[in-house]
Amino acid sequence: NDRYGYNTVNYPYFFNSPQIIPFNRQGLTYVTPGQFNTYFEDFGLKIIAEAGDTMIFADSVWFFVNGSDPVLTLGDTLLLEHGSTLLLGEDAEIFTYNGGVLINEGADVQWGDASCHRAFTGTSINYSGHNHIVDNGGFIVIDGGAKLKLSDSTILTFDGADSYLKLKPNSDVEVGSNSKIIFKNGAYLDADSTNFSCSTSWQGIVLENAG
Repeated sequence: NDRYGYNTVNYPYFFNSPQIIPFNRQGLTYVTPGQFNTYFEDFGLKIIAEAGDTMIFADSVWFFVNGSDPVLTLGDTLLLEHGSTLLLGEDAEIFTYNGGVLINEGADVQWGDASCHRAFTGTSINYSGHNHIVDNGGFIVIDGGAKLKLSDSTILTFDGADSYLKLKPNSDVEVGSNSKIIFKNGAYLDADSTNFSCSTSWQGIVLENAG
């Protein structure tokens, strides 16, 4: 039964008390289990979209990649492999929460207007390889204590006046060799006291008629 407005499971081993997420939209919020206890072991959940798969989030849906501990980063994982497709409806949002992780290895993400990825404290959004594009009014938010990670030779592009990257105070951006972040055609960066780090050298932030 959907007692709390999201997909809790009435099973004692799932970590599913009504306080597992900070907010919800009744009937439109979905949460990974975060923790499954069996005797003395904990297991995380990994959802994988393989090449040829399509994952669809309808308008206004909130999806939490949940976890059990933001300090130890013990969380579930959503993995989007190269060749998969993610369709985000208008105002659809994917949150990493309480140790959860979102990994995009080259998926084709089709952003709806005001759709979003947000990383809460103790979580990360990771991009690897290929050229990743955030457009059509989509945006990404990295909270303080959360991380945005780009692997080597990865390009993350924000394109269009309503698309942006918001980096809150004490957020972290970890970039690999030859990676870069591009803002073009009115897209913009909203950053405050963010920590940027790279083990070698990267191509930096590129502005092309940015907002």
